[in-house]
Parts: sequence; structure tokens; C-alpha cells
Amino acid sequence: MQRRIYYKTMIQKIVILCCCLLASLVCFPQSPDRPVNDISADLKKSSNNADKAKLLLELALAYVHKPGEEKSDLDSALLLIKQAENINIKILHDKIIEAKTYFVYSNAYREKGIDSVGHLNIDKSIAVYKTLVQPEYLGEAYLEQSNYYLNYGDSGQNASRENCYDSAIAYFKKARLNKRQADVLKDLGDIKFNQANDTGAMRCLHEALNIYTSIGYKRLQGVYDLLGIVSSDKGDYLNGVKYGLLAVKAAEEDNDTTMQICTIYLRVGIAYSSWNDHYRAVEFLRKSMSIALKYKDIEAIKSVMTSLCYELVYTHDWKNMLNVIQSAKKKFSKLNHLDSLCFNVCYGYAYLTAQQYYKVQQQADILLRSNDTTKLDFNLLPMYVFLVKYYSATHQGALAVKYATKSFEFYKTVSSSIPYGYFLKAKADSVNGDYKSALDNYQNYRRINDSLLNETKSFQFAQLQVEYDTKQKEDSIKISQQNIQLLKTKNEADKKRAQLVRNVIIAASLLAITLLIIGYQFKQRNNNKLQHQQNAINHQNEILQQTVLEKNNLLEEKEWLVKEIHHRVKNNLQIVISLLSTQSKYLDNEEAIAAISESRHRMQAMSLIHQRLYQSENATSVNMQAYITELTEYLKTSFNGGKEINFLIHVDAIQLDISQAIPIGLILNEVITNAIKYAFEGREAGDIQIRMLKNNEQNIMLEIKDNGIGLPADFDLKNSTSMGMRLVTGLSKQINGKLIFENKNGVCVLVEFIRETKLSSISIV
Repeated sequence: MQRRIYYKTMIQKIVILCCCLLASLVCFPQSPDRPVNDISADLKKSSNNADKAKLLLELALAYVHKPGEEKSDLDSALLLIKQAENINIKILHDKIIEAKTYFVYSNAYREKGIDSVGHLNIDKSIAVYKTLVQPEYLGEAYLEQSNYYLNYGDSGQNASRENCYDSAIAYFKKARLNKRQADVLKDLGDIKFNQANDTGAMRCLHEALNIYTSIGYKRLQGVYDLLGIVSSDKGDYLNGVKYGLLAVKAAEEDNDTTMQICTIYLRVGIAYSSWNDHYRAVEFLRKSMSIALKYKDIEAIKSVMTSLCYELVYTHDWKNMLNVIQSAKKKFSKLNHLDSLCFNVCYGYAYLTAQQYYKVQQQADILLRSNDTTKLDFNLLPMYVFLVKYYSATHQGALAVKYATKSFEFYKTVSSSIPYGYFLKAKADSVNGDYKSALDNYQNYRRINDSLLNETKSFQFAQLQVEYDTKQKEDSIKISQQNIQLLKTKNEADKKRAQLVRNVIIAASLLAITLLIIGYQFKQRNNNKLQHQQNAINHQNEILQQTVLEKNNLLEEKEWLVKEIHHRVKNNLQIVISLLSTQSKYLDNEEAIAAISESRHRMQAMSLIHQRLYQSENATSVNMQAYITELTEYLKTSFNGGKEINFLIHVDAIQLDISQAIPIGLILNEVITNAIKYAFEGREAGDIQIRMLKNNEQNIMLEIKDNGIGLPADFDLKNSTSMGMRLVTGLSKQINGKLIFENKNGVCVLVEFIRETKLSSISIV
């Protein structure tokens, strides 16, 4: 049975190769870029230089990934990148934007075919990212770098590409981006499979599957599909079918009707064929063909048609073979040479199955006239195999030997295909009457086939070991718990069983008698009650609908009023800021002017919060990522001291209630202002790093650090008379936070606090 299965698999070698090529085009997700028009609209509305630079780079990347190969798109992308680069060089001096600029340059030049320039830019991007705390960006950069090794096949290039993937996986793991880590593991498994490292591929794919399931990710059809391919490639058709069906289930639950499920159906059909279940193979191949015809995918139609025709040979359904071929041919506006070869071979198999040998001879004549059989062309292999079968069936031994010999020239170049080459030669020799040569070739077929079957068994054991390693501990714990529970309940169950049976019999008898007596009366009463209850429910539903409508109106009115309050507070603060600015123009006292200036900054910090609240959907909480970026941009532009101050910002996705956001904003204002004014005396440049991180769901850590001259040696926070220091201390107490000042290569201010839904009203000690 194993040898029969292997024989049929080898007939489909060409189809499997086409299937793998088709999968590489459809099984991976497309670029997640936003539409070009949406990004362009945001860019027109943007007035902030940092936002503008980021949007320019996003728009450039969208042009690079835009479907099609338009030269104008790549030219537009390069112009946009240059604009972003100029903004950053002249104004922002932002390291993250600099690294992203190199990253997008790499994408554009690689797409343009200028690999040397693209490779140089991604190397620069990685070098800059390594100076920052940005593991997620480094992971994406290493994935981009791997693209420069895709077109090479030597071991050194393959090792470089795998190193890129390993680095990306490590950085995504560090950034806790579990899905991206699993995505890259899945792609790495695909790469190892293409390098014939099936065991390595299986380990990567199982690791990816474990991560996906641990995070509840449902779209697993891609990883199941690859697991099925790897299994089938090693002759493990049982697992090939198992994983193929899991891929089908995941795709259908995801309502996937794309070309990806076309490929999945095709592979499941081939796996069933290899497992000798031709009727199930035909079932899945028909599903695959319907999708290929729907999308008019020419290469997919040819691959599925060829495989489906092979299966219908085994079911002797030659009429359906002709229907399949004719349906496929309608989708071709024009047949090229390879298309014609494919259709002629399929027609030949249909007529050979029907034993209409004169029509088979016509197809054979067409194939031999239109193809140069003197050249060693791999595309002619399906034709040679068909001719061997035809001439063998019609006992034309010399011709069968001729084309079996030509077929073997191809099969001997692929180790896994050599047995089938010997099988064809043995069959042709037997028809030709050369039984000694037939026996020698058949013995070679058996010997090599047995060796490959041993490899299959070794692979199956390796796969079992992978699965065993990942599930042994969990299964052991479950079994132990079940055994303990069984031991505890067994004795009690034995004692109670007899008593339970007796009680059930008595109770059932009493219940039956009681039901007979009260059944009619209960039915009458119940009908009356149900009618009254239905009337009451209808009345309550009417009242409830009216109440819900009124509540929704009140909620909308409340939300509008809250936003209006934030708007007016913001406007009032802006009026006060303007009055203070006007007042400072009439003062000569430097201390008074400085005090007014500091007050303006504090009010602006609060004003920005109210502005964000009335502009956002949520009028009670503040997006700290956007707010901190906007506040630092304001402070940077407010101080013109001739120094180049670089802000390094890393803020987690954190929403704070306004009662906490305002104290945090004032703390940021005081510390950043103090750093800008005093930290870099005698220096032309400096860095200020701002981080706000979630230690867990409730604990928040805010860190503001500069690389300036640091605090004086005699500095004492508790006895400080500085208004700013007292303000920071008081605000920290207000949010029940822990305040720490550190002197290490500059000043580092740490505030640790617990995020709350609602705090008491703000006061300053």
C-alpha cells in the first residue's frame, strides 16, 4: 500500500511544484497600509512638523506598497521621503524619524530594483534604532533587511536571511508582540521547508501555532496549511490530511473566499489522493477549481485542472474530465505554448481513460509537432509521462522506452523523484519485452523507495517528539488530577448507587400519580396565568422602550455639555494666557516677567488637556501618548535659547482621567522647563528623555531624564524653596505618587503612581 501511495504522489510532482509557487503568492497577508487618499487628507490638515514628517513617510510607504509596478509611484515615494528627511534635519532632529526615513528609503529603492542603495539604507536604519529603546521597530527593520537575501540560494545567503528572521523574532519577543513573533516563525518555517529542512520547519511552525493559540488568535489556516505541506512532502499523508482539514475549517470559519482557500483546497485534495482516497480528493479539488474560476487566476486554473484530471483518471470519470477541461479553457483569452501543452496532456488523459485511442493519438501528434523533444526542457516532463502511459497501454514498447528514458533524465535530478523514474522505465521495458532491464529498474525502484519510506518514518517520529515535548507536561498534570478525583469518588459512588436506584423508582411512581391528579387543573390555571403575564410583559416593554429613548437623549445631552465645558475652560485659559502675555510687556522687573512666563506655560499645559478632551470621543480621559508629544513640542518651540534639545519620547498606550492628567501635565511642564533652562548651561545641545510605562494594568511610571550638568551637590528636595520643586512635590502627593530625584549623568525625575478612575479635586500644597 505504501508503494502505491508513493507511485501516485510522484505522478503529481509537477502539480505540487505549481501548487507551492501559487501558495507563495496568495498565502501571506498584504501590506497593512492605509489608503493613499486617507493619508493625503491627514497630511493637508497637519500643521505640526513632527506629525507632518511621520505622515510623509507613511504616504511614501503606501506608494511603495501600492499594487502594480508604476514608476511614477516610486518616484513620488522618493520625493515624499526627501521632504520628511529635510524637515527632520532642519527642525526636528528626531532619531526615530531618522531611522524610519532610512527604513522607507530601503523599501523604495528595493522596489525600484536598486538593491545596493536599499541595502545600505536598511543597515543605517538598524544602526540608529539600536541606539534607541525601540525593539518593535528593530524587528521590522530586520525583516526588511532579510528581503535582500531572498534572491540568492547559496548557504551563506540563506544563513544571513535566517539570522535576520532570528533577530526579528528576538526583538518582537522583547517588545511582547506575540502575534508578530508568531508571524515571523511561520514565515521562517516556510523558508526552512523550501530549503528541505523539514524537521526545522516543523519546529518553527509548531512554535508559531502554540503562540497563536495562547493569545486566542483564530486565523490559523496559513500555519495549518504549511504544517500539512511539510507532512505530505515527507510522505506523512495522515498528518498531511489532518492539518489540511484543520486549515479548511479555520478558513471556512473565517469566511475566507480568497485565493488562499483555493490553495488550501488544492493541497488537501493532493493529500487525499496520496492517501488513496480519490473521491474525497475530487471533492476538495472541485472546491478549489470553483474559486480559481471565480477569480480567473490562470496559473491556479492550470494547476487545479491538471490535478483534478489525474484524480478523475482513477475514478474512470472521463466525461467529467472533459467538462473540467472545457470550463477551464473558457477562462483563457489566448493560449501560450505552455498553456496548450497543459491542455493537450489533460485531453490525452481523458481520451486514454475512455480508451478512445485514435483521439489519444491525435493529442500525442499535436504534442510532438509543437514541442522540440531534442532539448532537455523540464516543462515537457508531463508530456513525456503521458506518452509513456499511452504507448504502454497500446503496447508500443519501443516508443514507451524512448520517452521513459527522456523522463528519467529529469527525475534523476531530484532525489525524491528518482523512484518514479525507475518505475516508468520498468513498465516501458516490460511492454517492450526486455524483462531483465525491467527487473533491474523495478529493483532500483523498490530499493530507493524503501529508503524514502524510512525517511518518512524518521520524520514522523521527529514530529511526534515535537508535539510530545510541547504537551507532555500539560497532559501529565491533567491525568494526575483525573486519577485523584476518580479514587475519591469511586467508593462513594458504589455506596450510593443502590440507594439511588431505589429512591428513583419510588420518586418516579409518586410523581406519576401526582401528575395524573393535578395535571388538568394545573394546565387550566397555567393558561390563564400565561395570558395575564403576556399582557403585563407587553405593557412593560412599551414603558421600557420609552425609558431607554429618554435615557439615550439625556446621555447625548450630557456628553455635549461636558465637551462644551472643556471647550470653554480651554478658551478661558487661553484668554488668561493672552492677558498674562500682554501684562508682561508692560513690566520691567525680570523676576516678575519670568514668573508670568512660567504661569503661562502651566496654563498652556492644562489648556492642552481640555483641548484634547473636547476634540476626542471620550470627554473624561486623556490619551497620554498624543498629549505628551504635543506638550513637548510646545515647550521646545517656546524656548529659543540657541540650544539644540532632542526629545526622546516613549509612551505606552495609556488613558488617564482628567484629575490625574492635569497634575501629570504640570509635573512634565515644570521638570522639562527646568531642564531646558538650566540643565545644559555651557553646552550647545542636549537630550531629554521622557518615558511613561505601564508596570501592569494599574501601576504607571513616569520618568523625565536629561544628560545635563545635574543638580547641585547640596541639593535637598525636602528643604527646597524653589516654587517649581514645591509644585512638583505637591502634585505628586495629589495623585498619591512616589517622587524620586536622582543625580546620574544628569537629573532623573521618577514619579510612580496608581491609575484611578476618579481622584479628588486638584489642589497644590
